Amino acid sequence: MIRTKKYLLFFAAFTIILFAGFGVKTFADSYWAGHVNVQKTREDIDQLVSVIKNKNSQIDDLKGQLSSADSQLQDAKNNVGSLNGQLDSLRDQLQSKQGEVQQKINEVQQKISEGNQKVAEKQREVDALNQQLNNNNQQVNSLNDQVKSLQSKADAGAKDSADLDSAVRDVQDLQQYADNAVNNNK
Repeated sequence: MIRTKKYLLFFAAFTIILFAGFGVKTFADSYWAGHVNVQKTREDIDQLVSVIKNKNSQIDDLKGQLSSADSQLQDAKNNVGSLNGQLDSLRDQLQSKQGEVQQKINEVQQKISEGNQKVAEKQREVDALNQQLNNNNQQVNSLNDQVKSLQSKADAGAKDSADLDSAVRDVQDLQQYADNAVNNNK
């Protein structure tokens, strides 16, 4: 739309200048007598036409540059779209990897929990065995105490038995002495 307005404006200016040039020429031919003035006007018109051609050439160059810039802009937009697609793909991959990592973490935590449970079970077994060992040691100590007590009683019984044997011998000796004494007195 803006280009069309520029073209129309340029065309209108060119037409006005062209008609002005023809009008000036006609006016100069009819009313001016001097050839120099007419020649100068022609040179001015030629100069204006040259300026217009230069401006048209510059406009064409600028249009080419604008077209190139539009093409580059479209390429950049396409690249941005492609990069956004790659970014979305990478985000999806990242989310997938994060899910995998979280799953591995959960698996490791589960294994650690299972390992801790097994360790706790083994510790309970060790504690039970230690308790059983302590109970057995207490029984051994109790039995040792009983053995010592029985040994003391046996030692006391043996001493009493020895004392009884000695008393029996003394009684037997006394009886023998008494028998001898009775026999001697008979």
